[in-house]
Amino acid sequence: MERLGARELSAPAVERLTQEVVGELLAYDRRRGTSLLETLDQWLTFGCNSTEAARALFLERQTMHNRLVRVFDLLGGDPRGTGKMAGLHLAVRLARTSLRPELM
Repeated sequence: MERLGARELSAPAVERLTQEVVGELLAYDRRRGTSLLETLDQWLTFGCNSTEAARALFLERQTMHNRLVRVFDLLGGDPRGTGKMAGLHLAVRLARTSLRPELM
């Protein structure tokens, strides 16, 4: 899906979409030198399974949960059950694959 979005959407459209959906998270990562976008990406990739995402990131499960608390704060809440998961996953994947490194 992200390849379709990256191919069919203009660079400004991708940037607007990612800024609208995960802009606060990107800004936080830039300011703090963290990788919360990667944390969110892995969590989404593993179907919101914190244990599997933590394992993929070589993290303790509690560390993963702490990161997710911060991610959810930056997103405005836990996205599960909101109908926003597909758009969030697309925005995260586009941000990880399409944005210029200085924007991430």
